[in-house]
Amino acid sequence: MDPGAPNLKNETIFFLMRFVRSADEQVFYELFRELCIRTARIAKRAACVIASSPRLLKKIVEEVELKVLEPCWSIRRGGKRT
Repeated sequence: MDPGAPNLKNETIFFLMRFVRSADEQVFYELFRELCIRTARIAKRAACVIASSPRLLKKIVEEVELKVLEPCWSIRRGGKRT
């Protein structure tokens, strides 16, 4: 990821993804990867409070990732869903 990405907010990364998806798949992938890492970190931190086992923690994190990141796959240039 670009050295400037750590300074970007999650919302900014998502916003940028809307515009580069059809123009540059590599940049989209890098932005998506960064957002995945951040989402997993946030979900894990929050789920640690309620998960009673490592297996449950993993399941919660995976569910959160799917719910949060699914819209990333359905966006197209201009922000409209496909």
